[in-house]
Amino acid sequence: MARTLFEKIWSEHVVLERNGMTLMHVDRHIMHDLSSPPAYDILKESGRGARNPELALATIDHMIATQPGRTADSYGPSAAFVREHRAGTRAAGIRLLDLDSPAQGIVHVVAPETGAVLPGATLVCSDSHTCTDGALGALAFGRAPSEAAHILATQCLWVRKPRTLGIEVRGTLGAHITAKDLALHIIGALGAAVGNGHAVEYFGE
Repeated sequence: MARTLFEKIWSEHVVLERNGMTLMHVDRHIMHDLSSPPAYDILKESGRGARNPELALATIDHMIATQPGRTADSYGPSAAFVREHRAGTRAAGIRLLDLDSPAQGIVHVVAPETGAVLPGATLVCSDSHTCTDGALGALAFGRAPSEAAHILATQCLWVRKPRTLGIEVRGTLGAHITAKDLALHIIGALGAAVGNGHAVEYFGE
């Protein structure tokens, strides 16, 4: 029986199913400075470390200024977040794209740029734009900040399996019409909430 890409990736990552929830293996855990620091404290307090630090990638992007020459102190409230993120990744052995790294940038952009996103992989991050990495054939979705420590300690995450939704696009795009225009048209036609609770796959011409 034919299966969607979502079904194929999902079935390959199921560890356990219980009470309507699925424990899934996480292939890539992408982390940023705003939501990750509490996870390091939880690990330390529980006496646990990161199970697979090589499967995590961290960057600094949510709490820092964007102008050239900026530092952790350029925006006062950011300093504590940045320093805790640096210390936490160092203690856990997680690769950090720090402010002086040529690869540092927006979390859901650096993930594909650095090769952390792979077709057929599961990827999670505490950022609502994480699903955009699904364009590369990964099952990418957001996680709650409170789930970061569990992922670091176990490399797994409890999730509820979403329903599937296929959107077929026919015809060809006119001159100067881009994928963004197409996405906005789909949202306009179906509504912004049409994908809630679903894994969406696009197909067609």
